[in-house]
Amino acid sequence: NSFIAEKIAKTIGINQVKAQMLPEEKALFLEQLQNDGRHVLFVGDGINDSPSIAKANVGIAMGNGTDVAIETSDVVLIDSDFSNIQNARRVAKATMRNTMQNVGIAIGTVALLLIGVAYGWVNMASGMLFHEISILVVIFNAMRLL
Repeated sequence: NSFIAEKIAKTIGINQVKAQMLPEEKALFLEQLQNDGRHVLFVGDGINDSPSIAKANVGIAMGNGTDVAIETSDVVLIDSDFSNIQNARRVAKATMRNTMQNVGIAIGTVALLLIGVAYGWVNMASGMLFHEISILVVIFNAMRLL
């Protein structure tokens, strides 16, 4: 309902809320937002929400929702606690940041070693050791998220 939608939006910092819409209206509104270049997060729990959940950039289904809604979603909130949406967003951002760090470490290491070996600044054995150490750095960096 509108009251709950407004309350949740205020909690997680969303400034535009649409509620009490028919399934066709939801899908059309979502499509308009995406055509304008906007990213859409859609939260639903019923069969009538499934098309919009599937079409959204991020679809969230409530754990007590229908099987169809849960199957089409990207994220399922098991306990149907809306405050977990903010936590899921935080975890997703941290994961993306960590992934980019790890890609940078891996590519940077390989590039430096390739140049070092090509110019004779690094011998093959020490290059291999340095590469293995960089793999451990990437693994430990990824484990920070746990």
